[in-house]
Amino acid sequence: MKCSRCGSEMKIKNIKVDTDIYGNPIYHKYAYCYSCKIKRNLGEQKVLAKPTHRSSSHRAKKRRKTKILITILLLLLFLVGISIFLLNKSFMQKKTENKTVANTVIVKNTISSDALEQLKTGMTYEEVKDLIRNEGNKLLEVDSNKIPAKRYQWATENGKGTVLLSFQDEKLISISKTDSSSVKSVDFTDKIKKEFKFDMTYNEIISLLGNEGSLLSESLQDGIISKLYIWKDSNSKQYFSAIFVEDKLQSYHFYDNQK
Repeated sequence: MKCSRCGSEMKIKNIKVDTDIYGNPIYHKYAYCYSCKIKRNLGEQKVLAKPTHRSSSHRAKKRRKTKILITILLLLLFLVGISIFLLNKSFMQKKTENKTVANTVIVKNTISSDALEQLKTGMTYEEVKDLIRNEGNKLLEVDSNKIPAKRYQWATENGKGTVLLSFQDEKLISISKTDSSSVKSVDFTDKIKKEFKFDMTYNEIISLLGNEGSLLSESLQDGIISKLYIWKDSNSKQYFSAIFVEDKLQSYHFYDNQK
């Protein structure tokens, strides 16, 4: 390239002028004529770095964290539903006590405590039906994106609660129950409460409390297993709930008994 003034050959150089959003340098081409002491901007050259494995890993971790947070939120919503159930149950019991004539409700499709303990996410509906030895009451059936989803309900054998099982593509993905009569009691002290830490395992919580919790909900979503346990304080009758995601404590809180 020749200088428009003196006609001599100009020298081309790449000069850094800025950086892009990734922190990579942006260069402009300049033509220099040292005789006339002039330069011309010939245009922009932006060097973009290729996505690194680290950035892909970071996005994968972020998506996984989002899934875990959504799972915790769903379990917390379920816990709110349990509280509403207990409150409504207490109201209905008081209403029944004021009546002179009581109706006897015959509960069908019950599930035994032994069968409930043997339920595992990933079982097929046929395996569940053979284990329980009766079919549940179908509450929901949808076909979203050609993947069938169903939800069934059973009554606990003591007649004081229900069990909800959700299936997706004929595989058990969620186990939920509302029976609070079997909740185990423990003695909560201020010292014990101070020892609760996130990411503790379920066995570590058992060692701390001295008793196993009552499993209210278990779900399997995208390979992530989440469980909701509750205990009851033998002194204050206050409930303690804990959510474990992949056997790590992710959320816990105390709430009052609604009865």
